[in-house]
Amino acid sequence: MKKTAAAALLLLAGGCSQAAGHEVDSFEHIHGLEFDRNQTDVLHVSTHHGVKTIDENGIWRDPAEHEEQHDLMGFTLLEDNTMVSSGHPSHDSDLQDPIGFIRSTDSGASWEQTALEGEVDFHLMDVNRGDENRLYGINAADSAFYRSEDGGLVWDRLDASNLPEQYPDLISLVSNPENPDHLLISGRGGIYASTDAGDSWEAVDQARVMVSAAASSSGLYAYTADAEGGSLMMSEDFGESWNDVDLTLDDDVVLHIAPHPEEGGKLAVGTAEEDVYVTDDGGQSWIQLAEQGQPVEK
Repeated sequence: MKKTAAAALLLLAGGCSQAAGHEVDSFEHIHGLEFDRNQTDVLHVSTHHGVKTIDENGIWRDPAEHEEQHDLMGFTLLEDNTMVSSGHPSHDSDLQDPIGFIRSTDSGASWEQTALEGEVDFHLMDVNRGDENRLYGINAADSAFYRSEDGGLVWDRLDASNLPEQYPDLISLVSNPENPDHLLISGRGGIYASTDAGDSWEAVDQARVMVSAAASSSGLYAYTADAEGGSLMMSEDFGESWNDVDLTLDDDVVLHIAPHPEEGGKLAVGTAEEDVYVTDDGGQSWIQLAEQGQPVEK
């Protein structure tokens, strides 16, 4: 499925192993998405109310009860299928708010606070795909920049003045799988790079913004926008040059991207309008899995 071209900058001015679970007919706010590492046709979507999972038959399920349906931000999966995230606890939970850095080893059915509980809400968080011990996060409350070198058990905090812009003007963060010290961050003023793990930054592209980004062994995917609109792009040299991926959206923006961990031409995207699309052929064709937060029948 393909959609026609559109202007993306208008929306930037706006302002979050498979468990059986129970079927769901809607979800609210896409905050992240990832392919399952064990069942790679299964897609997990983090939302305002926990993880929703779509299986190979197109059935959406919620693996968690209400007390574990947290507002999950900075969501991603590790190679061993552990989920990591941040955000705010469910209203029925007794976890501290903000939730800090949390982990799930049962596909989102339950979560354990690992670090920084009551201290941070990482709206932007990145796990390096070449070294999963290296993590980065930006706290939504004070724009403080955090990094971890031990998989998220211990975090170093850098003052917000270190960053080129402040949250919420910062909109994406990604690290290079071939060099965990090499980062790209985007604010509304352009794209910035760091080669020293976030200690210093320099502007590398002030003509466009990187609305969302995700790196894998196959390359860097990003939804970029400039004065003429937005488009899904792919880079094989971590942002030095870009190639267009054939997906354009009517008055919508890709906010989350999930490259497949094994299949180079397969990726999923989630949009501001709460649509979800997946491609198996590098963007030549797309299948829509969700429309405005509701599953689409295959």
